[in-house]
Amino acid sequence: MLPQVIQSPVTYPILDLAYPQIPQRSRFYPLHPIGIGTAYVESLISYTCRLTAAHSISFGSFYEYLIVPSLNKRYLMSPSKVGPATTLIGSFRERMRSINGIGKMAREWIELLEALTLRNDLRFLSLIALSDVTPHWKLLRAFQAWCPVCYEEMLQPKQVIYQPLLWAIAAVEICPRHRLPLVERCPYCHKQLLPLTRRAQIGYCPRCGHWLGDRYDSRITVDTKLVDEGLAWKLFVASSIGDLLAASPNISIPLTKEAFVESLHECVLRSTGGVINQFAKLIRKHLMTVYGWYRGKVKIPLSDLPKICYCLDLSITDFVNGADVVRKSRVTVRELPNGAYVVSKRRTPKPFDYEKFEAELTKFLDIVPPISMAEAGRRVGIDHRGLYRKFPELCRKISLSYRKYLQDLYRTQRSKLEEEVRQAVIHLYSQGIYVSPRRVAEYLNKPSYIGRRDVAAIVRETREMLDTERGS
Repeated sequence: MLPQVIQSPVTYPILDLAYPQIPQRSRFYPLHPIGIGTAYVESLISYTCRLTAAHSISFGSFYEYLIVPSLNKRYLMSPSKVGPATTLIGSFRERMRSINGIGKMAREWIELLEALTLRNDLRFLSLIALSDVTPHWKLLRAFQAWCPVCYEEMLQPKQVIYQPLLWAIAAVEICPRHRLPLVERCPYCHKQLLPLTRRAQIGYCPRCGHWLGDRYDSRITVDTKLVDEGLAWKLFVASSIGDLLAASPNISIPLTKEAFVESLHECVLRSTGGVINQFAKLIRKHLMTVYGWYRGKVKIPLSDLPKICYCLDLSITDFVNGADVVRKSRVTVRELPNGAYVVSKRRTPKPFDYEKFEAELTKFLDIVPPISMAEAGRRVGIDHRGLYRKFPELCRKISLSYRKYLQDLYRTQRSKLEEEVRQAVIHLYSQGIYVSPRRVAEYLNKPSYIGRRDVAAIVRETREMLDTERGS
C-alpha cells in the first residue's frame, strides 16, 4: 500500500463584503446628441423628441408627467383636463420654440434633460451660449422649416432622423448643404407646423401624418439656382451661422456683450477709421441702431452679424472670438450685395372705395367653400382688421359662415375617422390579434394616430363591443 501524500492547505483571500462602487445611473437613456461641432448640430427640441421616442412615450405624456412637475409649474396644465396628455395649452404652445433659444425656458430644459440623462453637452443643442450677446427679437422661427432632401437622406440605413438647430433660426432661409430653400408648409395638408406638439414625430407632419421628405428634380443644377443674388446672399447667411454653430463648443472666450462691443469697435476702426456714420452706411443699417450697438446699449441681432462679417470679409467665428482675433485678421472692405437688403419705396395713400370693397365682400357670402376673413382680406388686398372696422356686420357674417363650415367639416372628418378606426379594429379582431391603438395606427399606416386619446377611446369601445357580442 502506497503512502498517502498530504497536500498543503490552500489559503483563499478573505471575502470582501463591502458594497461595490456603482456609478450613478441616469433616469433616461443618455442618447448621444447628433452633430455637435458641426453646422448641422441637432436642436434641443429634436433631442427631446428622440428621447421620448426611445422610451416609447409621447411628448405629451413626457411633458405632463415629468416636465411640468419637475419645473413646478402647474399652471401650464389645462384646468379642464379630461384625461392624460391634455397639455401645451394657450400661448405656451407657441412659445415652445424658446427651448432652442436663449431665454429662461431653454436654460431650464437643458438643466432638466442633463439631470435626466447625466449628460453635460446638451447646451450645445440650443443658442444658450448667445444669451448675453444677441436679443430674442426674430431669433427663432414661429413654425418649423426643413429641407426635404436632408430628410430623404436620413432614411438611409444606419441614419437617424433629426432636426438640425440651423433650421430653427429665423435668419436661415436656405439649406447650405443642398443649396435649396427650406420648406415651411406640409406638401400634403399645406399647413404650417408648430415647433413642438403633443404628438410630435420628427420627419412627419403632426397634422396629417405624412412624411415630409422628398426629392427635387436632379436636372436643376446648383448654378441655375444661384443666379439670383438674393439666393446667393441667403446661402452666405446660412453658411456663416452654420460655422458659428460648429464653432460653439470650441470658442476660446466667454460670449459676453462687452467682448462683442470690443469686436465691433475693432471692425469700425479697421473698415472706416472709426467713423460710425460711414460704417452704418456700409452695412446698410440706421445710424442710431449702429450707435446703440457701438455703445453697448443694444445687442446685435444674429441676422445682422453676417452683414458685418461680409462687409469686412471676416468670418463670423473670428468676430465672436474677440477683438484680438479681429485685429490679427486680414480685413477687406466690400459693399453688401443687392440681395442683402430690400429697398423700401414710399407708397402714396389711395382713397378707400367703400362701394367697391363692400361689393367684393358681399360676393364672399355665397362662395363655396366659405373662406375666412383673413383670406378675404388677402383677396381684396386689405388687412382683415381694417375691414372689420369699416364693415363690421358684413365681416361678422363672413366669419360666421366660415365657422359653420369648419364645424361641419370637423364632424365629417370625425365620422370618417371613427368609421375607419372601427373597421380596422373589426378586421384585426377577426384575425385573433389583440387590438391596441398602436396596432390600428400601423395597420392604417397613419403614425399620427399613435397617442391620440380619441383614437384610443374608439378602439376601446369597439373592442369591448366585440367582446360582449362574442360572450353573448
